[in-house]
Amino acid sequence: MNQATRRFKLQRDIYLRLQSTLKEAFGPKSEELEAYLCEYEQEFLRFGTVTSINELMAAVLSSRVTLCGDYHTLGQAQRTVVRILRKALPVLKQEKRELILFLEMVPASADIAARQYLDGTLEERQFLKKIRFKSQWGFRWENYRKIFDFARSAGISVLGLNGPGLGAGLRRRDSFGAERIAAALNEFPNALIFVLVGDSHLARNHLPLAIEKKIKKKSSLVSIHQNHEGTYWKMVERGVEESAEVIRLRKGSFCVMNTPPWIKLQSLVRWSQGPGVGRRADADPHLEWDFSEEFIELVEVISHFLGLDREPVDVNFELCSPKDTDLLERYQRELPPQTYQLLLAYLDAFGSLFVSYGKTVFLPDFNLNHAGSLAAQYLHCQLSDNHQIFENIERQFYSQLWIHALGFVGSKVINPKRKCNGPRDLKVLSEVPMRSKRRIEHHPQVVKWALSHLNWERGRGAPPRLPSSQKVETLVVFYAISKVLGQLLGEGLYKGVHQGKISQDALQAMFENPYEDPGLAKESYLDWAGTLDRLKLRSHAKGDRF
Repeated sequence: MNQATRRFKLQRDIYLRLQSTLKEAFGPKSEELEAYLCEYEQEFLRFGTVTSINELMAAVLSSRVTLCGDYHTLGQAQRTVVRILRKALPVLKQEKRELILFLEMVPASADIAARQYLDGTLEERQFLKKIRFKSQWGFRWENYRKIFDFARSAGISVLGLNGPGLGAGLRRRDSFGAERIAAALNEFPNALIFVLVGDSHLARNHLPLAIEKKIKKKSSLVSIHQNHEGTYWKMVERGVEESAEVIRLRKGSFCVMNTPPWIKLQSLVRWSQGPGVGRRADADPHLEWDFSEEFIELVEVISHFLGLDREPVDVNFELCSPKDTDLLERYQRELPPQTYQLLLAYLDAFGSLFVSYGKTVFLPDFNLNHAGSLAAQYLHCQLSDNHQIFENIERQFYSQLWIHALGFVGSKVINPKRKCNGPRDLKVLSEVPMRSKRRIEHHPQVVKWALSHLNWERGRGAPPRLPSSQKVETLVVFYAISKVLGQLLGEGLYKGVHQGKISQDALQAMFENPYEDPGLAKESYLDWAGTLDRLKLRSHAKGDRF
């Protein structure tokens, strides 16, 4: 079995296990839902044609109504909406067309509340209470907040699509939503009506047909499905699963593919299980979950990707929440005070963390991107016997950078669609004013130093100096810088192996290298960074893709 086939089998196994978990969690579907989903699947009998983001955007901009499918638990689904609208807005402004955004998560009766929230006269908590977000929707608000933040900054009107008391009546939902959309078409004859609604509503004889009946004619309507599972496996058969982002199913119907099926299902599993990891015997089983077996499975998937025939895992690790007080109290007793304070600072800043001391995996929940990265770091620790904690910037910076690079390779094995910031993305971030809620990897000091380092690598500017300060705040910042540069290196290494430009043996050797010598770690980084740049494997921009 070659590497690609073996990796596909392992990824498929993860997907099937998640499917089984969801069946146990939710039980059998109702007859109405089963029939409704069966009609939805008819949309995907043909594979269609790989196409471009540009063709998709041209179709959106020429439409009166664009329906975009939502997978409510997947943050990527909501981020895709923002990316589409951000690309569409300059053209719409130039054409003097208004943009009206309908959201299924907002009740139709809450249009005024949505307007007040956007104009700042209604606080977030009050808004969520008015729309009964927790009881009537219940998915992750942080993902939908991004849409509202964009709508506020762009001056976009947001209207509700959900009707009162419709329960599980899916066709009644379609009929009610069509009434709202038809009314908006009459009120705003020159506008683009953009609708975010559950993906299954996008089947031709569901919401699109209901809209046609309400307006008594065919209107230029575009449907954008997201991350259909069967379409992904067809992409794998054709070898385009990592390169293709948009499939044209037929005229006016597209499918955006930016998330593998197991990542999509895992988002639903996480939502169904609630927060918390590391279940103990005395814990509430409805609140805490033990993901040790899943973590071992990820380590094995990455191990197979490296071509390791021997069994590299001795399952000697602890998987726990960053708030596990028992473990933290034990570490407080065992570690020097400065090291313990540093550990707390890393957990506060980054949440998910692998600490080679004690082989501890800190995960707030089982996010596959984070879990894949930590699984690879754990595998590196096992193969190289590296047990460093990042406490000395001058000595350990490039060693830590390599650990993040190998971690990102592992997360790409689990989720080939995962993206990191490229040089152009960092340049854009450097020009954006600091916001209090931004991730530390986007902090101006982190972005500026990373850009300075990349410029120096490419022969532009003086080498950035590593500070000798061992203050906790400084160490946290440089941990973030090593993460930014390491992920960029890891992205290039993964692409190189996937494209056959870097050998599997070379990558395996990286996982077996402890990178404890600071001079050799730096030299190895600069050599590989130069190789990847010559191969154009570090020139991507996150913003170029959905």
